Amino acid sequence: MRRQQPGAQLILAGREPPPAIQSLAAPDIQIPGTVEDLRDCYRRASVVTAPIFWGSGVRIKLLEALACGLPVVTTALAAEGLELLDDQSALFAEHPEDFAAAIVRAAARSATACPDRRRRTGGRRASL
Repeated sequence: MRRQQPGAQLILAGREPPPAIQSLAAPDIQIPGTVEDLRDCYRRASVVTAPIFWGSGVRIKLLEALACGLPVVTTALAAEGLELLDDQSALFAEHPEDFAAAIVRAAARSATACPDRRRRTGGRRASL
């Protein structure tokens, strides 16, 4: 990711990030933990990811991201029941390398489809 998207910022927002996730913090990786209102994150984002591999229930964050017009990279499990179509309404990935490739692809599409997004966010790029 860093080689293909220099200058990109990663925000890992989520409830109670474990020490393994917290240890990833770096100048280009923010780990805020629980974020009550994700609207600012969505405004800054060029891609939203949901690497969910277990559990069930409605994935409200996916619906919020899609409502904001953001491209989504997720797992088939996370999208269960949402009728998302791979490579149309979302990109599906099941392994870290596939997630990275899909994020780069989605970010490139987002930049092409919404060139004014970076201008509205002061040139910052982020992916969730």
